[in-house]
Amino acid sequence: CGYTPVEVAPHQAASVFAPESAAEQVALIRGRAKAMREGTEPPEKIYTDQNQIQRKDGSLVWTESVTSYYLNRESGHVEVRGVTRDISARKQAEEALREEEARFRVVSECAPDAIFVQTGGEVRISQSRRLRPFRRGIPGCTAGQGLFGTGGAGASGSGQGKDQVPA
Repeated sequence: CGYTPVEVAPHQAASVFAPESAAEQVALIRGRAKAMREGTEPPEKIYTDQNQIQRKDGSLVWTESVTSYYLNRESGHVEVRGVTRDISARKQAEEALREEEARFRVVSECAPDAIFVQTGGEVRISQSRRLRPFRRGIPGCTAGQGLFGTGGAGASGSGQGKDQVPA
């Protein structure tokens, strides 16, 4: 993001985070440092966070930071060690996937016919609400199940036992 270690020192951390989340992030860092000092968190604990960070030019970039906190015996301060990487491409891909799933959901709910999706050795069924009462005759399926929506496997579900018909 263009910052030197001196520029991201603890007393200046708020200037690195996106303005709308800076106060929350600084409070999170202070809370973790306090927990480290009080011994309520183990020194070997690793934290992984996703944040928007402000570049020197003012633009925002999504990052993932992996950090740990340790007590500097010489200074008595709790310090943060970590690495941050740009995850903007991943965030864009996740958003594109959500948009594509939403489009498929609309198509599948409005389709006059059932939609069968075969992946590997299983077939999943997605159909409009109008056709669900007729599903009872399909082996392995019950009314109210769909590829997306109530009772379905969902975009991130495993689908085990739902909407599956042996291929």
